[in-house]
Amino acid sequence: MKTVFPSIEKIGIRTGIVTFIALVAYFMIMKWLGLSLILEFRFFNFVILALGICYGINKFKHDSHETDFYLKGWGQGIYISAVAVVLFALFMSIYINYFDEPLLERIRRTTPIGTSATGLHIFFAVLMEGMASAAVITLAAMQYFKSVGKPKHHTTAGE
Repeated sequence: MKTVFPSIEKIGIRTGIVTFIALVAYFMIMKWLGLSLILEFRFFNFVILALGICYGINKFKHDSHETDFYLKGWGQGIYISAVAVVLFALFMSIYINYFDEPLLERIRRTTPIGTSATGLHIFFAVLMEGMASAAVITLAAMQYFKSVGKPKHHTTAGE
């Protein structure tokens, strides 16, 4: 019987797509509730991304059974983020540019991008914000996951 090892790419693509769908669903719910113009609600994108990253790293850790998986776990978090954030940035740039002129105008009035904001600007702004968040989330998650499941070594004074 062939042993199947977990794949960073396979877990990353699947978890990244699910995270992307969750981000789009959250945005559309906020849109339907009339809250999409409140840009501060973007904070919950951070929470959704964190859940996706933590789920993927945890799944990879449990499936791989490696004791020292720090770099692979870091790669897993960034891979998930890249899939989710690139897709979401693409979605947002197309949606805002072609389907939501009021939101584009609000972004032009209230953000440092200014009056020259285009779909391409939106894409890169969402991409940079998402990947910066992803780096912070992945770093924090790996600090947690590197110690979870390891036996604790107790030392006594004088040893």
